Amino acid sequence: MSRRYRSKGEVVLDALVGFAFTQLPDPDTGSLRGDLPALLTAPSRAGRGVAGDLNRALAVEALQDDEFAARLWHKLIAVRREAV
Repeated sequence: MSRRYRSKGEVVLDALVGFAFTQLPDPDTGSLRGDLPALLTAPSRAGRGVAGDLNRALAVEALQDDEFAARLWHKLIAVRREAV
């Protein structure tokens, strides 16, 4: 592990930060009725497959390390929340 990262979770978090924003839905169907389903189903899709495994691993790391939990919030969750 390099000096830049304290744990495997840190490596995964940095990798996901860039990837996550390419996966954010940007629904623009012209109506709220069309936009909401696309926006609301995105989290369930993120819970599947490799992305879901990575999200669960990050959650476990955050439960074990308060500093990592804060970085996870600021780097990924808060920024995505702003986008929505």
